[in-house]
Order: sequence, then C-alpha cells, then structure tokens
Amino acid sequence: MIYEEKNTLDKEFCNDMISWFENKIISGKTGDSFANVSNEFRNDSSISGCNGFGSFRSFYHKINPIIDKHVKNYLKELKAGQGYYNITGWKLQKSE
Repeated sequence: MIYEEKNTLDKEFCNDMISWFENKIISGKTGDSFANVSNEFRNDSSISGCNGFGSFRSFYHKINPIIDKHVKNYLKELKAGQGYYNITGWKLQKSE
C-alpha cells in the first residue's frame, strides 16, 4: 500500500534534492549505494543509504518530521493505534 500526500514539500526543496541526487550520480560519488536498472520496461537510477552522506543531512532534518507526522496520520487511518515504526534509511530513485 502506498500513502500519498500531495504538496507536502515545496518545489524549491524538491529541486534541491533532485540536484543533490543528480550531482552524486554525475560525479560518481555514490559509494556502494548506487544501483542502475535498465531493461525494456524501465530505466531507474537509485542511491540507497542517503542518510549516510553528510551532504544529505539538511534534507533529512526537513523530511524526517514530515514523514513522522504522516506515518502517525496513516496509522490513525488504519486504526492501528500509535504503532511502532523505525526508519532505517533513505533511498532516492529516478525512474524514466
């Protein structure tokens, strides 16, 4: 199941995060966290473990409280009470 909340992040923030991602890919500074999937159906590039990069820290500090708020709202919708969850990492993916 996918939870979606439109207009949660402003356009400037999203553009900054996209630029961060693309600069990592272009520069090759993705560490062991880079994956590229290309076949007849899709072409994806991704970086997992984004929170391991110091340069991702500003994004993390803005996104984490937003995700926390929306996870709690989603758990309420499901009537799952407070529930427990743990975000163990971040993955950014570009799909063409």
